[in-house]
Amino acid sequence: MQPTLDHLGELGHPLLLKFMSTDAGFRYLYDTEYIEKEMHAWFHERNQQYVVLVEVYLSKALTTDPAEEGDDLLVFDGIAPPHFYGEMVKTELGCQVLAEKGHFSDFTHFIRQHGFDSDDSDITMKLKSVLWAVGNIGASEGGISFLEDDEIIPVIIEIADTSPVLSIRGTCFFVIGLIASTEQGAEILSDYGWTTATTALGLPTGMCIPVDIEKFMALPTWQTPDVVGGDRRLPLLKSQHERDAIEAIENLCNTVVANAASRTLAKLKSKQETRHIFSSTQLLHRALHTISTRRYRFPVRKYALELFDIKFDAPVLAELAQHEHQAYEELKLTGGFVIGHRNHHGHHTHGTRRSRHSMKAKSRRQSNAQFRQTNGQEDEGNQPNAFFIPDSPVVVRPKDTRVRVTGFEAPDQTLANTLLMQAD
Repeated sequence: MQPTLDHLGELGHPLLLKFMSTDAGFRYLYDTEYIEKEMHAWFHERNQQYVVLVEVYLSKALTTDPAEEGDDLLVFDGIAPPHFYGEMVKTELGCQVLAEKGHFSDFTHFIRQHGFDSDDSDITMKLKSVLWAVGNIGASEGGISFLEDDEIIPVIIEIADTSPVLSIRGTCFFVIGLIASTEQGAEILSDYGWTTATTALGLPTGMCIPVDIEKFMALPTWQTPDVVGGDRRLPLLKSQHERDAIEAIENLCNTVVANAASRTLAKLKSKQETRHIFSSTQLLHRALHTISTRRYRFPVRKYALELFDIKFDAPVLAELAQHEHQAYEELKLTGGFVIGHRNHHGHHTHGTRRSRHSMKAKSRRQSNAQFRQTNGQEDEGNQPNAFFIPDSPVVVRPKDTRVRVTGFEAPDQTLANTLLMQAD
């Protein structure tokens, strides 16, 4: 019998992959040209779809959050999903077809060429897909010879130890586990300092760890910016539209004014004369700083970041680091004064209800206004805003820890010491 499963569509692929692992099944599928078609699809597209599927499984297996509605559709039993190339090399004819097509040589060439790249996200994604393909090929007795003949195993181990991309390191760790699921693979890995767990009968289990665990877990050091006195206050944005945008992003964490803030951002994004601000790395830097120092729900964080028409790549990260450095340098030039901006738009209430945070903010603004009236006017000609405390200074503090406001010199030190601030 030679039944056809074309009517099953995508649902029939796992079943057909099972057929591929047998000699009769692979020959039948090869004669129907299914193998030829699927090899082309996996080489160009399905390999990367496999990466997404595996990483979703791993995310759900390692998360501590309760399962959401619909999550039961993705059941993960701890075993990697079947891979086309992994099932292909379980038969002698499959190994022969793989060798003739030359796909494995293309995989190993890409690993050697881009194994240590970290700048291009597309290359990183393809590298992970190629690593999973090679690992699944090496997970069977028929496929491990491909890895041994090409001497790709030490290259994978080196990438696992030194790659600057942690997700690539994790992928290599799982790939090494697949290679360790065969006796020959476990023996090769032991020559390179990786120990494989075995059963009571001496059979490999696919669990493999390095002997030198500290080398595997070591991360390269990096230079941190010189923080002035531990301050995290940022200078004033020069564009009024940018100030409006960052104020709206700040208000997204307040459920009372979140809807109005969302409308403001949508209006800025839709207008031709203001949409360009969402291509500014300086505004992105300020938005990232705001999101990282306040409490936002995940959908709100996602909404705020998707406003920006900026791709996170190496040049953008370098610009963000430069903005961070410039902020600290500007803070040095001001002599450590608190830098902020006055709210020229006044205070508007939204609805009839006020949250506890908005009442506290109003009380703080009133205290700041009194302080400015008492002390700010005397030296206004010499150092404008020198003694001005912003309405919402950006300070990283524990929620319940009160600290004294530092970074400015008030004429009356006793009065300055009485001003306390708590990060909401």
